[in-house]
Amino acid sequence: MVFDSVGVFLSVYKEKFGTPRQSGLVSQAQGKIVLTDKFANADYISGIESFSHLWVLFYFNQSESIPSKRMARPPRLGGNKKVGVFASRTNFRPNNIGMSVVKLERVTINKDSIEINVTGADIIDQTPILDIKPYIPYADIIDDAAGGYASERPTPVLQINDKTIGKVFSLSDSLRRMIHNVISLDPRPAYRRDRVDEKIYGMTIGEYEVKWKVEGEEAILLSIEPVY
Repeated sequence: MVFDSVGVFLSVYKEKFGTPRQSGLVSQAQGKIVLTDKFANADYISGIESFSHLWVLFYFNQSESIPSKRMARPPRLGGNKKVGVFASRTNFRPNNIGMSVVKLERVTINKDSIEINVTGADIIDQTPILDIKPYIPYADIIDDAAGGYASERPTPVLQINDKTIGKVFSLSDSLRRMIHNVISLDPRPAYRRDRVDEKIYGMTIGEYEVKWKVEGEEAILLSIEPVY
């Protein structure tokens, strides 16, 4: 069975590390779906702007070379306890399919392309998009649903000590806030959170390489440098 990619996702997240583990956790994160030539026809998106949110189904293309296992270690369980792969949202899946809810901001129809601009995604740059569906509140919100080991929304766990303020003149305030929010959620592997961690972490967000380290419950933001 072969699926057509309906588009590609352009994201501020350039790599897996630092990308939020669920959609909606960093609401400022901007991205867009650029429809492929085959689907870059206004008929495909007619009526889409009447919806505030969308379901996006995508392919974990950065995981395709790693075989799926029967069990996974969810970060919410500390990265040690195992659950079945179908009881997790790991990207190492039998068919490597992911799904996220994003907020629809606007649709841009150009002469030769169509762009669907969204916020709040947890999708890496250049990810193939398999399908787009409207989010329908009466069907998609279940008031008495049980969330298992992930029943509560993650909250920031690290305080930000930004030592780069005043040093990066081209960085917008909104992007700086987004970087703060990403780091405050502590994207480190779960097993590193309960030990002294002297490692300096690096990740690429947008056009910038960000370096930071953790001291106690504080994240020290060391540098934000343009990626050339």
